[in-house]
Amino acid sequence: MNQQPNDRSPFNKYIKYSYPQQSVEKIQTYLDKLTHNWKPGKSFNENGYNSDKSYRDCVLSWVEDKYIKDFIFSQFIQANRVGGWNFIIDGMEDLQYTVYHGEEGNHYDWHYDYLPENNRCRKLSLSLVLSQVGEDYEGGMFQQRYFSSSEIVTNDIPLNKGEVLVFSSHMQHRVAPVTSGVRKVIVAWAWGPKFT
Repeated sequence: MNQQPNDRSPFNKYIKYSYPQQSVEKIQTYLDKLTHNWKPGKSFNENGYNSDKSYRDCVLSWVEDKYIKDFIFSQFIQANRVGGWNFIIDGMEDLQYTVYHGEEGNHYDWHYDYLPENNRCRKLSLSLVLSQVGEDYEGGMFQQRYFSSSEIVTNDIPLNKGEVLVFSSHMQHRVAPVTSGVRKVIVAWAWGPKFT
């Protein structure tokens, strides 16, 4: 696991690493054998969940499979240490298998993954890309945005098939519109006690 170097705060930094294509193909084959209940992607705000397609437009299926969830959680444990966050993480919700279709201009506008619930919250987010930009789809750039010296900085983070991006759930990010083809990604969030 090679850390993507940056000097941002713990809440804006990320690490990126990749898996061999053969391993990614095995993950995709395993996912394809599962039964999926595809639903439109929704976003969350102070009024609850909504289906505003101008803000988020994609389809998703929740993955409850223990085998793949255990694998992803092991990635969180390792990334938390290697990335230097050292957050207390002790759980994970079901995975989200998300698909963006280019013919519909699917996208997900600027948002945070941070979600508090009772005395717990999302702490780390993970994206595992299952399709190759330039071959399977065009567009769909993953971007982050943060303040630096009183300015808003937007940073493109190119992601190829098999690359894993782990970042703080506080990091503002988006998926730019997919302009053609199909972008597939596994998304996950690691939980722990609220920050104090």
